[in-house]
Amino acid sequence: MGPSQPAGRGRGLPGPRARRRLRGRGARVKRLRAATGDAFDAGRQMLAPLLSAAGPRITAAAFANDHLACGTLMQAASQGVAVPGRIALLGFGDFPIGRQLQPSLSTLRPPTAEIGQVAAQAVLESVGEGLDPASRALPCQLIARDSTGGAAAADSAAPH
Repeated sequence: MGPSQPAGRGRGLPGPRARRRLRGRGARVKRLRAATGDAFDAGRQMLAPLLSAAGPRITAAAFANDHLACGTLMQAASQGVAVPGRIALLGFGDFPIGRQLQPSLSTLRPPTAEIGQVAAQAVLESVGEGLDPASRALPCQLIARDSTGGAAAADSAAPH
């Protein structure tokens, strides 16, 4: 995918530790903020700053959620911007709309059941034992689809 340039809303993706790891691997990371309001509209508005940002050309963007990424993907399609040819896009959440668009959206799938279990356990410990909930990182699954070239790469590696 080349150097990654994440765009997100709020804290966004990736977090400070991930940005340090990416920089340590030679990636140039720039954090952009999306407008508040409708996430699809905010994502549509992100395409222009991604394509015109000062400095090295942005070749990839990771978003805080799939709706922002889908908005950017739809705007790219309406302007004839090649995804992933000109810019690769990655969402977060694995929402169904990402599978419906062309190209389909690569995403990170969070472990939703485990998030619920960990949250319930934290509430019980907090209420029952008076403990402060501990922060816990949970692994996400990369779902590589067309917006990062992942589906094409996976298809070409599969036996025919």
